[in-house]
Amino acid sequence: MESGDVRIPVLHRWLPPTRAPERITARPARAAHLLAFAHWIEAELARGAFSSASEVARLLGVSRERVSRLRRLTMLAPDIQEELLFLEMVDRREDVCVKWLTDRVAKHIDWEEQRRVWREGPRRRRRRRRRPPCVAEALAVLQEPRRANGAASSSQMPAHVE
Repeated sequence: MESGDVRIPVLHRWLPPTRAPERITARPARAAHLLAFAHWIEAELARGAFSSASEVARLLGVSRERVSRLRRLTMLAPDIQEELLFLEMVDRREDVCVKWLTDRVAKHIDWEEQRRVWREGPRRRRRRRRRPPCVAEALAVLQEPRRANGAASSSQMPAHVE
């Protein structure tokens, strides 16, 4: 071994066999499944299999609000329902939030209004963080303009800070 060579110890350990990369899997979106389920609930109620939506909720073990939310999906404009049915979930990633669909889109009776909200998509609200009062007061003092004549005021910083 020459003087410039460096020996690196090799740790022997078991390595799992390499696998081929997983295929991208696409399957119907959750919203599509829920829309189909909502149409089934509506058909069964119309057929008389259930006496009310509360009976459906009781048999499914969910709240009445959940069944109402599902039923609201059937009130979407036909073209929106068609788009939902052909949505796919790729690698477990959902593009449409069902709660947004029922709370923001389906709440409108007018189909044109539903289409407008659907095209806009969900809006993300940026929440502005409030500063604690002591920090807000300190910032107000620091941002207050200084007097030109150099007269001392209660808002000026101490001499050792300047």
